[in-house]
Amino acid sequence: MGWIKERAEQIKQQEQDRESERKWEILKSDRLLANRIELWKSLLAQVRADVQELNQEFSADKRKQVDFIEIPSSSFTLRKSHFPAVTMSVHISPDGRRIDFKSQERLSLDAPVHESEGYLTPDLDPVEGFLLKHGDKQLSSYAEASQIFLHPIFEACEMS
Repeated sequence: MGWIKERAEQIKQQEQDRESERKWEILKSDRLLANRIELWKSLLAQVRADVQELNQEFSADKRKQVDFIEIPSSSFTLRKSHFPAVTMSVHISPDGRRIDFKSQERLSLDAPVHESEGYLTPDLDPVEGFLLKHGDKQLSSYAEASQIFLHPIFEACEMS
C-alpha cells in the first residue's frame, strides 16, 4: 500500500472516530437531560437521609443540628445556624450537566465569611450507567456526593 492510501485511511478512521464520539456525546446529553429529575431525586433522598441521621446522632446538642431546605426541582440548602455556622447551597443546572455547590462558613458573629465552591458532573458510562464525577474522581455512590456536601458541616461540628 502506498503512503497516500495509508494516510487517507488514517484520515478516514479519524473522521469515523470523531463521528462516533459526537454521536455518543449527543446520546449522553439526551439521556442526562431525560434522567435529570431521577438523578436529582436520588441525590436529594441520600442527602436528606444523611442529614436526618446526623441530626439523630447529635439530637442532644442543638448547636450541631442541620436544616435541610429544599427549593423544588433544582436546589437545596443545608444550614448549621449555630456558630461556627455553615450554609451549603447545591443547585443542578437546567440541562442536568452540572451540580454546583457553594459553602459559606463563619466561625463567629464578628468573623469574616469564608466561601468555597465546586461542582459535580453527572455522566453516563457505557458500562457503569449513570454516575457522578467530582473533578477527575468518579464517585461510587450518591452517599459520596452527600459526604462532599456535608464535609464543611462536620468540620464545624468538630469545632463547636
